[in-house]
Amino acid sequence: MVFALVLFVGIALAGAAVYITQGYISQIQTALAKERELRVKTGPLVEVFVVNKDKLYGQVLKKEDVQVISKNTPCPRAYSAILKPCARPSRTVKSGL
Repeated sequence: MVFALVLFVGIALAGAAVYITQGYISQIQTALAKERELRVKTGPLVEVFVVNKDKLYGQVLKKEDVQVISKNTPCPRAYSAILKPCARPSRTVKSGL
């Protein structure tokens, strides 16, 4: 009698674990499908040109002041201070006005 009860509880717990795992895998697959759909809608990533040091309005922009940002390039200081896409501490950018 005790063996049957332990066996029944074990099978019930295993069934519950399978049910929970199936739900989790289903959620992951749904999120992955949405991400892939979004990637198809948005298209490929592009390179962005940004300044790599602080500039005031009206200052001359030189070739060495510009940096290309791609998927694997770390963000320059001035860019991260304005848009905060990187995990760096924020700071105030002085305006030329």
